[in-house]
Amino acid sequence: MWAHKLQGWKARVLSQAGHTVLIKRVTTAMPFYDMSSFLLPKSSCSDLDRMFKDFCWGFDPNKTRNFTPKAWAAICHPKEKGGLELHLMFDSNLALITKMGWNLYAQPNSPWVHALKAKYTNDRQLHCASARTSSS
Repeated sequence: MWAHKLQGWKARVLSQAGHTVLIKRVTTAMPFYDMSSFLLPKSSCSDLDRMFKDFCWGFDPNKTRNFTPKAWAAICHPKEKGGLELHLMFDSNLALITKMGWNLYAQPNSPWVHALKAKYTNDRQLHCASARTSSS
């Protein structure tokens, strides 16, 4: 889904810093919208991480095995720990979903919280609600 964006940028000659900025500011912003509302499967998050890693190192996406001088998880560490401050997608997904859950309780009078309660709870606490078979 997001791979076509990276293919256009691969054609251009970019420095390592250019690759890092594109990953940090542009490519991770695309899945973050979906990740703020839905818990993506771990396999999808791993695929995104692999796609970003291949782009960062300049690898051919069709090649299955590549040598990387540093592990992707280490690259995602803060700069103080030798990383580039990139985000692991599954960790980011959990953080965004947790933030949405926190906002349900921190902002009980928000219109979107009222809409969720009206649709799913029948005047019960939102955390006690169970999904109906017809719910979207």
